[in-house]
Amino acid sequence: MRKRLTWLGRPRFLAAAITGSLAIFAGKTSLASDAGVVGVSTLRAAGVNLDGSGVTVAQVEAQNGGSSPAFEVNSGAFGLTGGRITYFIGPPTTYVPQSSTAFPNSFGSESGHADAIANLFYGPANGMSTNVAHVDNYEADYFVITIVPSLTAINDRIVNQSFTLSSVTNAQQTVYDSYYDNYAANYNTLFVSAAGDSGTVYSPSTS
Repeated sequence: MRKRLTWLGRPRFLAAAITGSLAIFAGKTSLASDAGVVGVSTLRAAGVNLDGSGVTVAQVEAQNGGSSPAFEVNSGAFGLTGGRITYFIGPPTTYVPQSSTAFPNSFGSESGHADAIANLFYGPANGMSTNVAHVDNYEADYFVITIVPSLTAINDRIVNQSFTLSSVTNAQQTVYDSYYDNYAANYNTLFVSAAGDSGTVYSPSTS
């Protein structure tokens, strides 16, 4: 089934989409001051050069409405031009997987939520990892329903997921958690997943 997207408040690590019984909700973005809270500022002050150099990362984004699926980071806004961001979309949103290093492209469009997350993840001013080698920007339904369950290998060591599967049943949550656990075990991939803005913690944060 085609998906319908619902935004929750101001961006903070989320956006929402529903495909059948699977709802993907994105949330609000954390503030740049969180670099101090999580210890990044202390590491930088100590001269530790943990800035993402040489690391490829993935940013998985739920659609933010529009006639063209809005899940894409504006590469020009973060200086990641020259093919340093690759955009991916596929089933169930489209029948055939597609990718492009061009922005804009024919199968997706810019997402304000994606830009807000990129700013905190690898943006030059407020990012935690300001010198990543490459970013793979995936549309969330394709990633959750196709890539992870099939154990399709990707090039990324770290995957940021600013959404939750808020509509899944307990049985479905167990299944999706197992998919993510298997993927992490097979490829040593670190998934950084939103827990939601309040209340119940949903998959994939529970994996």
